[in-house]
Amino acid sequence: SVLLRYHEKILPTEALRAGALQAHEIAPTLMALGPMTENMLTGFQHSTESAPEFAQSRAYITKPWLGHGGLNVRKWDSGRELWEGSQGGRNLTQELIQPVLTEIHTHGDRRVYFLNGQVMGDFSRFPPHAGTILANTVRGGIPKRVEWTERGRDICRRLGEFLRLLDIWLAGVDMIGERISEVNITAPTSFAVFRSLGGADLNIACVDDLELRLKIPVGAQA
Repeated sequence: SVLLRYHEKILPTEALRAGALQAHEIAPTLMALGPMTENMLTGFQHSTESAPEFAQSRAYITKPWLGHGGLNVRKWDSGRELWEGSQGGRNLTQELIQPVLTEIHTHGDRRVYFLNGQVMGDFSRFPPHAGTILANTVRGGIPKRVEWTERGRDICRRLGEFLRLLDIWLAGVDMIGERISEVNITAPTSFAVFRSLGGADLNIACVDDLELRLKIPVGAQA
């Protein structure tokens, strides 16, 4: 099945590999498939910290492969601190490492809903205070509607085409600034939050689309 074939935290990299997105349009991510070595980490640090957009922030986050809702996401103030933490018993082979994207405080973490490759709606989540990078609403994140940039729209257009090719029917994409960080396909939550901000009822949109796919007459009783 699609859920078994594509891990949602790897899908941005899959889109890059397929040519749907460019390297600067996804969050740089280190994924250790075996034991983490210091050379792997320092190589990742060099590739990110030498880029102008990350020069001011040398902090990193780790997140579990199977995590959700910001659970067990941790911020590290330097690569050295991260490495020392891994030596203290933290198993980084079960986690992803990304540089902190400072746009989380200025642009938020945008949740974009896709249905059949088309954007259905979106809203942005902001950390509740400067001391945290967690913007998940379940962690106290503040939801807001934020205007799109043309570049952001183009990124989502190309990503939507890629999702449709993979036959991914419903997805909740996380976008920080103009970088895709995750493509959630197991549980793209927060429909209620979107509706509370004046958005459409996405539950109805999904059911209507299912009825069309299954050719169920509108209003038919089970």
